Amino acid sequence: MGTILNSGSGTVKNIEQATATIYNKNNDTLVIKTVNPKINTLRSHETTTFEILISPETVKLTDIAFIKFELTPIVVSNSATASVAISTNIIH
Repeated sequence: MGTILNSGSGTVKNIEQATATIYNKNNDTLVIKTVNPKINTLRSHETTTFEILISPETVKLTDIAFIKFELTPIVVSNSATASVAISTNIIH
């Protein structure tokens, strides 16, 4: 489960996908998962959530060294700034 926060003063539009690339300790990609956030437009200090499920048949939890997240695409609707942060909880 993850949360996306717009901590800037502008509105972020068109958050189409949250992508998680999962790596092992050797920096090898184990799996790439892509999901759609529940809300794709975030006003200042607004949040949305997403959920990425990884089957233990696909990747063992003990093989995961780190996860890199990416949001695509992101468009700021005005001249104000927007800053997007992702936080996650790994449930096993």
